[in-house]
Amino acid sequence: MDCGDYTLQKIQLVLAQISRLLESEFPHADSKQALELLKLVFEEDEHLVEKSIKEGDLSIKEQCCGEANFHVARFLPILGFALRSTNTRNAFEFFVPLARLAQKILKRETRLILSSEWDYSPFTYPFVFSELPNFVLIGLPASESENPLIIPLAGHELGHSVWKIYDLSSAFTPILQDSMLEEIRRTWPKFEKLFSTKGHPDKLDADLALRAIWSPAREWSRRQAEEIFCDAMGVRLFGDSYFHAMEYLLSPHFQNRRAIHYPDIRTRVDAMLQAAATFGMPASADFQTKFTEKTLSLA
Repeated sequence: MDCGDYTLQKIQLVLAQISRLLESEFPHADSKQALELLKLVFEEDEHLVEKSIKEGDLSIKEQCCGEANFHVARFLPILGFALRSTNTRNAFEFFVPLARLAQKILKRETRLILSSEWDYSPFTYPFVFSELPNFVLIGLPASESENPLIIPLAGHELGHSVWKIYDLSSAFTPILQDSMLEEIRRTWPKFEKLFSTKGHPDKLDADLALRAIWSPAREWSRRQAEEIFCDAMGVRLFGDSYFHAMEYLLSPHFQNRRAIHYPDIRTRVDAMLQAAATFGMPASADFQTKFTEKTLSLA
């Protein structure tokens, strides 16, 4: 037995799992279509690995096995996601209006997989798989499947797909970087002391050692900007309902500390209120008082 034999076994086990999943009853066709597309991916992997074994070229065999292993690790969670989309804990009545909303916003023949998840915070896979073109995967907490307050949070998750499709990172990242570098130059003595650097503020973008210091903050800022954008999408799509949903989900806080790639709650609330004002939508005057903030975690 070598890597080829072991990889073939893994592929065949995944294909057997897909075949069993395809025997399920799907309330909507999109989950089944995703499984059929993934079946094609693994059938191609199986063919390539078998061919590489027969041809006997070790480097080609290792390359084929590595690619197949990557697909197993990458797509096994998606198989589980598709399976849970058939679970009775799902808010099936919400699927059709959300799918129509996604198609209208994203301006393409969007396929939706809506799943009940054992994660309290809603999340999404926003068009990240070339093997699943036009698929949006949204996971909502299983315990909330009968709660209409959780539905507006899907607006935030759709925002991640909008951000990716329209490549908003390319538009906002240079703005964030320019602002960050300007602030560093303005406070250069403090920056120099804090990071024990002997660089020059005029070389922040060219000096690789300096870039290594500030570039992580640029990524944190980009991700925070994306979250704020998605909140604005939630407000635009669901109006006052999104405010109630956010209060239900987050108020007053979680005992654990906020991750650094999320904006602090006051920033999010202020941005939501600004979005509501821009869109001419109502918002509770005391909404800011509904939340408190825990200490930021840099871990």
